[in-house]
Amino acid sequence: MAFAISSARPKRASGTICAKCAFIPSASSFERVDFVAPNADLAILKFFAVDVPYLRLGSSQSAVEGQHILVIGNPGGLQGTVSDGLISAFREDRSYMQITAPISTGSSGSPVLDEEGKVIGVAVSQIVEG
Repeated sequence: MAFAISSARPKRASGTICAKCAFIPSASSFERVDFVAPNADLAILKFFAVDVPYLRLGSSQSAVEGQHILVIGNPGGLQGTVSDGLISAFREDRSYMQITAPISTGSSGSPVLDEEGKVIGVAVSQIVEG
């Protein structure tokens, strides 16, 4: 069994969610949409798969402002795009992490990694002001 985190918004069609998961082998089978975040562009998808690469989970509770982070995304189909930055603030009782790494449109669902390569967050939105 494997789970994948994906952007939900551009993949919604007729009440279903489809996703291209670059690292899930074609021999795997999609089981279901496990969760769709009500206020964020995020879905968790369940697959049956074995021997798939994965990222380890860390904890954002121990993260601090000023800490270095990396974001790996696939904006506009550009697979494996890496951006770096810092945690600049925590918002809404640490429910949201504000980061300085550029997040391009299409990168929702991208992992936010700490310096050890562990997932401490997921990109769910960007604020663009002129």
